[in-house]
Amino acid sequence: MNLIEASIDAMRRVAEANSEGGKVDSHWESVLPETQNIFANEVFLTLHRSYINESMKHRAVQIAQKTSLLDVKDLDDAKLVLHCWMREAWLGISDNQEFQTLVDNNVKEFIYLPDPIRWVNASGILLPLSEGTARQIHFSLIERYKQARFAQNCGTELICRIQRNDVKKHMSILFSRSKDFPVERNKAYQWLREQSKLLVPDGGEDAMHDWLEKLSRLPLHIRMQKIGATLTAIPQLAIDIQRKGGKYKHVSLEDEHTDTIVDESTKDPNEEIINDEFSQILLAKQKKIEEILSQASPEKRKSKIGKRRFQVMQILVQTPTLTSIEIAEKFNVSKQTIGRDRDKIRQSWDQICEVLYS
Repeated sequence: MNLIEASIDAMRRVAEANSEGGKVDSHWESVLPETQNIFANEVFLTLHRSYINESMKHRAVQIAQKTSLLDVKDLDDAKLVLHCWMREAWLGISDNQEFQTLVDNNVKEFIYLPDPIRWVNASGILLPLSEGTARQIHFSLIERYKQARFAQNCGTELICRIQRNDVKKHMSILFSRSKDFPVERNKAYQWLREQSKLLVPDGGEDAMHDWLEKLSRLPLHIRMQKIGATLTAIPQLAIDIQRKGGKYKHVSLEDEHTDTIVDESTKDPNEEIINDEFSQILLAKQKKIEEILSQASPEKRKSKIGKRRFQVMQILVQTPTLTSIEIAEKFNVSKQTIGRDRDKIRQSWDQICEVLYS
């Protein structure tokens, strides 16, 4: 087994170790082939490093910057994380002396020396004029910088998604292990705690800690895929806790080591599963919940008020960050009406939970 084959095998073992269930997940499967090509390209550049100068690198960067890149908006968060992570690990490693020694000692006997490179003056710019391996050196440099641009594009997309989403923003800060953000992490924890209590006044904090524990055990890319489902997962977990009659201990995140890379445009499939499960439970108990929410309402309007308040509750479960004004626009009523609806939902939550748990 040569160096490249051994490295490919090692990458696959890393993927297995960082996937759920011990098998390489679909996110890794889509990223590994490109990563293996990147590694092979860096090995090639390492072997021919004596023929590479700063002018060649500068020219390659210029060409790479002008090439079009694949659109990353359709990639899910997990794939974006892996694309960034693996490129950060391998791109430019041919400049590392230890890696150079490893390559020299393992594969140099299989590589032929390149054709000599001649430099010609074309319109005032020195350009390489060569054939064979020498031409491949030039193309390999361009490929490296194209891959670096792609990684930067993925990272920018991730940051934009998190900045547009309060849940992802707070959860990313909460799981960040950087020592520069202790105050921000504490604020993120308090924000999540308050949201949990609003969602589930009795038991929301236990459900929150259970969710944090579940997330802390996940590989980084899967965690990033699931954090957007946090405010939907907490009510579901509260139901599970109540059914089991158990409590969950507070889980400290201080010992969890992650390098978090910080969509509205991409739907998290795990979030959709959780949404569907909780929505099905709500719908199964809709009539009883509407009756609870319309208690003390005028008899003639009871049915209408109960239905609206049930729909408001569904919206809040799906998108807890919506304001009363935004919800009021959906129902063509005043924000004061929605405010009263929300108050009634909070006041009735214990009764609603009893119905849901039964």
